[in-house]
Amino acid sequence: MNADIQDVLMRVALAAVPPASSPWFNVDITVPYIGVPVNVVVGACAGAISGFAFSTPEESRKKLFQTALVSVTFACSVVSLAEGVVRYQFGWNVETKYLAALAVLLSLLGRFLVPAIIKRLPGWLDKLPFVGSPKPPRGE
Repeated sequence: MNADIQDVLMRVALAAVPPASSPWFNVDITVPYIGVPVNVVVGACAGAISGFAFSTPEESRKKLFQTALVSVTFACSVVSLAEGVVRYQFGWNVETKYLAALAVLLSLLGRFLVPAIIKRLPGWLDKLPFVGSPKPPRGE
C-alpha cells in the first residue's frame, strides 16, 4: 500500500473513532432530524449505490447524484411512514435492522420506481384540484 494513502487512512480512522465511540453517538442520533436511525440512512445509501449496478449507465454525473439522492430520500421517507403506520395500527415496535433492510430494498428499487413515479406524476396532479394545474379538475 502506498505510504501516503496509508497515512491518510490512519488519520481518518483516528479522527472518526473518538466521536463514534462517545456516549452521545448512538443509532438514534438522526431520528430527531430526519426521522430514521443512522442504520436506515446507511442502508438506503448502500441500496442506491447498488441500484446503479443493475441499470444502464447515466449520461452525466449530475443525473447520477440526483437520482441517488432522490432514491435515498424516497427510501428513508417510505421507511419512516411504514414504521409509523405499523406502530399506530398494530402497536408493534419494529427493530432497526428490519427498517434498514427495507431501506436497502426500497433504495435499490428506487432507481427504477422514482423515474416511473415522476413520469406519471403530472397525470396524478391534474386529478387534484388546486394542485399543479390551473385548469379545473376532470369530471366537471
